[in-house]
Amino acid sequence: MTINKEMKNWKTARSIIAAVFLVALTLSVFVVNNSNRVFAGSGIAKSFIIQLDKDSAAVWKAKQEKAGNEISSEDLQNYRNSLLGDQDAFLSQLDSMGISYEIDGVDISDFEGNVAHRADYRFSLVLNGITLKLPSAAVETVRNMNQVKKVETNGYMRINLGDSVPYVRAPQVYGDVAELTQFDNHREGFEGQGINIAVLDTGIDWTHPMFGGDPTAPRLGVAPYTNAINYNEKVIYYLPLSTGLADDFGHGSHAASDAAGYKASSPGPDGLPLTADDRDVHGVAPQARLMGYKVCTGTGSCVNASTILGIEDSVSPVTLTLQPKPIAHVINLSLGGTGTPDSATALAADAASLLGTTVVASAGNDGPGESTIGAPSTGRHVISVGATTHPGAANANWSADLLESDAVPETQVGVVNPASQLEAADEFPRVKLYPMAGTPDPAAGAIAQRYALVNMVFANSTYPASVNGRIALVKSSAIYSVTFAQICNNAGLNGAAGMILISETTNPTAIAGTIPCAIVSPEDGEILIDAISSTDDDSVDPANGTVSELPIRMNPYLTDVFVGDTAAFSSRGPVAGLGQVKPDLTAPGVGIIGATVRVGAATTGGGTMFDPTGYIAANGTSFSGPHVAGAVALVKQAHLGWSPDMIRTALMNTSTNLRRSDGSSKDDGNSADSVLDQGAGLIDIEAAVNAKSLMGITADGITLPGILGSHSFGEEAILNNRILNEREVTVTIRDVSGEGGTYDLTTAANRETHRDGIETSASQTSVTVPANGEATFTAKVSLDGNEIRDESPIQLQWYVIANRQGSDESLRVPMYFKANPSLPTGGVSNIVTDTYTGTVLAGDAGAQRDNDIYVASNATYVDVAFEADAATAKIDATLSWDIVAASPEAGAGVPDLDFLLFDPNGTQIGSSGNGDTIERIQVDATIPGTYVYRVYGWANGPTDFEIESKLLKGSAAPNVNAIEGEYSNGNESFDFDGSFDLTWQPNGDVEKYEVEHSTNGTDWEVIGQIDGSATGTSFTNVSEGMHSYRVRSITAGVIGKFVTAPSNSVSVTVASRTEIDASADVGLVNQSIVFAGGKTTLETALKNNSESEFFPITSLDIVSVESAGNSVTVSNADNSGDGVNSAATFDYSNTFGDSFAQGETTSAKTVEFNNPNTVLFTFTAKVRTHVSTATGNGGSQSNGTSGSSGSGSGSGGSGGSGTQSSGSNPLDGQLLTFTVDPLTQTISLVQ
Repeated sequence: MTINKEMKNWKTARSIIAAVFLVALTLSVFVVNNSNRVFAGSGIAKSFIIQLDKDSAAVWKAKQEKAGNEISSEDLQNYRNSLLGDQDAFLSQLDSMGISYEIDGVDISDFEGNVAHRADYRFSLVLNGITLKLPSAAVETVRNMNQVKKVETNGYMRINLGDSVPYVRAPQVYGDVAELTQFDNHREGFEGQGINIAVLDTGIDWTHPMFGGDPTAPRLGVAPYTNAINYNEKVIYYLPLSTGLADDFGHGSHAASDAAGYKASSPGPDGLPLTADDRDVHGVAPQARLMGYKVCTGTGSCVNASTILGIEDSVSPVTLTLQPKPIAHVINLSLGGTGTPDSATALAADAASLLGTTVVASAGNDGPGESTIGAPSTGRHVISVGATTHPGAANANWSADLLESDAVPETQVGVVNPASQLEAADEFPRVKLYPMAGTPDPAAGAIAQRYALVNMVFANSTYPASVNGRIALVKSSAIYSVTFAQICNNAGLNGAAGMILISETTNPTAIAGTIPCAIVSPEDGEILIDAISSTDDDSVDPANGTVSELPIRMNPYLTDVFVGDTAAFSSRGPVAGLGQVKPDLTAPGVGIIGATVRVGAATTGGGTMFDPTGYIAANGTSFSGPHVAGAVALVKQAHLGWSPDMIRTALMNTSTNLRRSDGSSKDDGNSADSVLDQGAGLIDIEAAVNAKSLMGITADGITLPGILGSHSFGEEAILNNRILNEREVTVTIRDVSGEGGTYDLTTAANRETHRDGIETSASQTSVTVPANGEATFTAKVSLDGNEIRDESPIQLQWYVIANRQGSDESLRVPMYFKANPSLPTGGVSNIVTDTYTGTVLAGDAGAQRDNDIYVASNATYVDVAFEADAATAKIDATLSWDIVAASPEAGAGVPDLDFLLFDPNGTQIGSSGNGDTIERIQVDATIPGTYVYRVYGWANGPTDFEIESKLLKGSAAPNVNAIEGEYSNGNESFDFDGSFDLTWQPNGDVEKYEVEHSTNGTDWEVIGQIDGSATGTSFTNVSEGMHSYRVRSITAGVIGKFVTAPSNSVSVTVASRTEIDASADVGLVNQSIVFAGGKTTLETALKNNSESEFFPITSLDIVSVESAGNSVTVSNADNSGDGVNSAATFDYSNTFGDSFAQGETTSAKTVEFNNPNTVLFTFTAKVRTHVSTATGNGGSQSNGTSGSSGSGSGSGGSGGSGTQSSGSNPLDGQLLTFTVDPLTQTISLVQ
C-alpha cells in the first residue's frame, strides 16, 4: 500500500496515528498498524499469527501463584518448553493434512551487519502462538482446528508520518541536586536509577548526546554477556528485529529521549546549535537505562510479530539464545493501530504486565473521533496514553479575533505584525483555529489584516485577486484544490498573508506550507462570513473575493493564559467492548523536543523525522507515551514492591484535569476535557510518588487488573425504558503508606451526569482506612428511564473522588456508562437480510475521504442506499471481497476496501478499515429513513464486493390514520368544534400506547397513555390552532419497557366556526350558460355582498329542480344529489383562499343539469357558509375507540373530507329561485 503523503488522519485501522512531517519545529509522528499486503493467492502466502488454546507461560504462572503455588524459573521454562512442543505437534498436524506453510521470522544482524541469529516468530512467554505464512485457502481450515484459539493477520506497524517535563511535575521528585546527566551520581532523589525501560520502536541512536554520546555499542540481544567487553552504559541491551540495525528514522530515539534522555542542549528558535537561544532538554527519568528493540524499519513498517517477540524478550530472563539478560521494568510502545483488548499485541502486553513489567502504549493519533484507540493500547493491563498541549507548546491551537475597523487601515495590504495590542470588536467572540500541521505559526505577537472570501463554487472559477496581501477565508475551492497542502499553498501563491479554511476536520495536515494556514469550524466560519458586511443579507454569502469590513487577527495561541487541551489528533475512547476507560492517562504530546537521527529514511508516505542538528520538535501520542513511561520509572524506583496494576492506579488516582501554566487545573464539568479524551487526566508524578493510598476496583489480577483506578459500566439499553435504572460497583481504598486515614467521598460530573434524571453518588460521605489496610464503599449511578428519553445513545462520564482529611491528597477514579435506547425483549423480533454486490474500480489511498471531498462515485467508491424503517433497532453489515479474483497476477498486492455507513442525515455513524478481506459495521439505528453503505477503495484495481446487510427489527409504532375533521383543503385539515378522533392501525402486540402532541411539529410532549388493546382515542374541547399528534408503542423491554420510535405524525388545525345561512348575503355570478348534448351547463361563481368575512365550508345547495315532466336533474353535484330526490351540494371552499372576504368573488364552478329535451326549468338554491367563533380551552382526551379508558390532556384537531350536514330541512331559511330559459339562453333570479 502506498500512503498519500498528504493524507490526514482518519478513524480506521490504517489511519495515520501520527502523520510524519518536517517543518520548522513541528512534527507529528506515531506508528500505525497495517495489515500485511502480500498477495495470498495460489502459491503466494500471507503471514498470520496463530494463537493456540493453552495459556501463555506468563498467564499460567500468574494463575498458579494465585492458587498458592510457587513457580520457579525452572518451572516457568519447563512450561514454555511444553508449549513449544505443542506448537511442534501442531505443525506436524499441518504436515499430515497437506497444508503448506512457512514459519515466519527475522534474521538478526550483529553490529558489523552480519546475520547473527535467525529468530522465528514463535511465542511462549507472553503469547502461546506461532507465526506462519499460509495460502489464503488454508486459513479457514487452520482456524477450525481444535487447538487453535484465534487466527489473525500478522499486521504491521507503519510510520506515516522543553516545558513538558515540569508540566507533569517530574522535577519535584528529583533530588535536591537533580541528576540529569551521565556524570551525576548523588542518589538522593528519584531520577530513574536502577530502572530499565525497553523501547520498542525504530531503534535508538546510542551515540546521541541525550544518551551520553558514547559510541560504544550496547550488548547485542543474541550474544552472551562478556565481562571483557565494554558495553554502552545507557543503552544496555539492543535487539534488532527488523531490517537495519541502529535507528534509521529517528522516531525511536525521540521516544527514548523523552522517557530517559540525559540533559543536553538543543537548538532554540533560530534552529542553529551553539547559539544564545539554545535550550536544555532531558527526559522524565534521565537516570533510567534503556533497552532498545528495533521492531520498525526506516520506511515505517513494524511487523506485529516482531513487536510481540520484542515484548517477550524484554520480560524474559534469558535471550533468544538462552543467555542471561536484563529484564525491563517498563516497556514503551509508541506504536499501535486497530484492534481490541483480545488482539495479539494487546494480549502479549497484558501478559508482560503479569510478569511485573509495566507496559505503556500510546493511544494513537486518530482523534478527535471517538472509539479510535487500538491495540496494543487496548490491553486490559496496559497504560493507554493520550496527548495534551503544554506551556511550551501553547500554539497547538490558534485563534482568531475580529478587530475594530480602524485597527488596520482599509487601504493597507500585507501582514500587520505585531497585532496583539490591536483592539478587538466586542460584539464578536474569539474563534478557535485548528492549525494545519506543516505550516508556520502566525508570527509572535499575532498577525492581522482584512480577509477576503474565497468561494469558488465552479471548477473554472478564478482565484480572487483581492486575496493578495489579505488573509484568505476559504469556503469552497471547488476542485481547484484537493489536499490541505494544495489549498494552503494555492492561497500563498495568490499572495495571501494567511489562510483560514472552513471545514469540519480538526486534525489537518498540510505537510509543508508557506503561510500560516488553519481550519475553522463551519459554525464559526459562518460568523466570519456574516461579519464580512454589516449591510448584506446574512442568508446569502457575499460574492467570491469580497473583502471584509473588519480586520481579523490570527493568534498563535488559543488563550492569553495557557490552559492545557487534549490534542486534536489524540485518539479517544471508548475502547472496543467498553470494558475499561481508555485512554487511562494523558501527558504532553505537542511540540516535544527530543533526540532524532541526523540522517534518516522516509516512510512510504514521504514523512521524515531526521534533522541535521540531532533534535526535532514532534507532535503525537508517540511522545506523550514516553512521558508516562518515564513517570512509571520514577514511581517504580520509589516503590519497588508495587505491581504494574498499582503503579497504573497510582498515576490515575493522582492525575488532574488538564492544568494551566500556574499549575491549577480546569474545573470539573463540561469545561474539563471529557473522560473519553483524557481518561483519569494529566499525570502528576509528584502526587503519584507520594500517594498514601490507592483507590480502585479490585479483581483477580489476571483476567482483570488486581486494582484499577477507573471503571466502565459498559453499555445497556435503558434510555426511555420507563423505570429507574441503578448500577453500582464496589470501590476499594487501600493504604500503602502505613498511616491510614479518613477520606471524604464525593463525585464530580464530567459529561451528561449533571442532567435531571441522572445521579451519581457514593454510598457514604466518608470512609476510614486503617494503616496497611483497606476499606470499601459503593459507587452508584442511577438513570431515570422515564425522565431521560433520548433517542440516541448518551455517554455518562464522571469521577469518584476521595479527599484525604487534613491533607491536600485527592484520589479520583473516572467512570463511564453508555446508555442506549431501550430494546424489546429478546433484542429483536426478526432479522431482514439483503445482499448487495458491486465493483470498486480503483483505490485512492484515502485522498477523497481524508479531505471530505467525494468526487469519484462508482470509480473509487460505490454507494449502496437502503431503507431502515422505524422498527429497525440495529444494523449489522459485513463487506467481503475475493482477494484472488481481484488479483490477476501474483505479487499484485491484496486489494483493500474500506466500509462506511451514513445515516439519513448524511452523518457517518460507522466505519471499518482493518486491512483484512472482511469489514464489519454494527450500529444502532436511531432514526428511520434512507441509509447509505459506502464501499471505498483504499488500494485496489477493479474489485468485486458483496455486502450482507442485516436489519435487526424490534417492535414498531402503529400506523396513525389521518384525522377525519370537518374540512380539508388537501394540504391542511380543519376541525370546527375542537372534538375529533385519533385512530391507528396496530403493529404487533402492545402493552400501552403513548400519545404525543406538538403545536409546532418539532417540540413534542406526552399527553397520555392508552391501553394496548385500543385503536384510537378521542379529543374534545381542543384549543384553536395547529396541533400535531404521533403515537409510540410500549412493550416489554430487555430492561424495563421498550418504547418504539414515534409513528408518523398527523396534524389538524382547530378553527372554531359556526355554520350560517348566507343566501341573503351571497349572490350567484353566472359567467356562462351552454345548452348542448342534452345538458345545460352553468359556470357559476359566488360573491360576498355582505360586510362579513366567511370561511370554509362554503357551499351552494340546489334543494329543488322543477321542469316539465321532471326531466331536468343535477348531474355533477359534489355529494351526488340530483336536486329532485335529494339536495345537490356544490362545495366552494376551495375556490377562495383562507377566507371569503367582503366583496370577493370566488372562482367559478361548473353546475351541470341533465336536460335531454332542452326545456325551461327552475331551480331553488341556498348558500351556506361558516363564520369564526371563539371557543375551546385546554382540551381533553376521552376513551379509546376500543372502549379502554384514556388519560391525560390534549389540545389537538383533525381534518376531514369537507362534507357537511346542517341537520335541518333544506327548504328552511332564505331560498333563491332561478329560471333557466333555453330560448333566451339566460338565467334569471326569480326570488
